[in-house]
Amino acid sequence: MLKELLDNDIICKSESEYASPIRSEGLRVDFRRLNQQMRKEIFPSPNIEEELQRAKSFKYFSVLDLNSGYYQIPIEESSRKYTAFITTEGLYGFKRMPFGLKNAPAVFQRLIVKIKDSVKPNEMTGNYCL
Repeated sequence: MLKELLDNDIICKSESEYASPIRSEGLRVDFRRLNQQMRKEIFPSPNIEEELQRAKSFKYFSVLDLNSGYYQIPIEESSRKYTAFITTEGLYGFKRMPFGLKNAPAVFQRLIVKIKDSVKPNEMTGNYCL
């Protein structure tokens, strides 16, 4: 798993003074201490019922698979030190937004809405994203 994240440029070696532990099996970083220091960012999710009601009039639909969607969002270089985690192979940090940060869902939702709003709907297509 570590090699795959390195190969995909999601993580890199780190010299951070911070280090979150890994939880149980796999590469699940325990960001609880970091999350306690973060101010909660709020961004509303769309109302599913309203969105489904709007979608009734749509003629065509597209489906996007946002596999590992958080990993598509870069982390500012100055913030990467806070995402450092310790393994038996050394200290690493995230270059892309990891799962487990308390603001990750709000950041991701804001980006999805921004992308959705940049697409102009017309009479044949709606602008629908859940």
